[in-house]
Amino acid sequence: MRRPDVAQLDAAHALLERLGEEHGLSRLRHGDEFGEVVADVADGRSYFAVVAFEEAVEGRLGWRPAVVSSAAPGARPGRIVGATSELV
Repeated sequence: MRRPDVAQLDAAHALLERLGEEHGLSRLRHGDEFGEVVADVADGRSYFAVVAFEEAVEGRLGWRPAVVSSAAPGARPGRIVGATSELV
């Protein structure tokens, strides 16, 4: 399974946001690790929604981000995926 780099995540931000909405994920941000996305997971959604999102992205783009819930211990969200500034 291929992990995306920062440029691939940013280039696909519109699709990632749409798929995120469908799977209960929002505020997609870059994580500390290569190919990692930190996301807010909607109440009532579980790890299965995160995996379904990862699989949907892989099916469409050929690479699979590693998604971490922003509520997870040690999660370190960075810049919003697709944003052009650190201030977003």
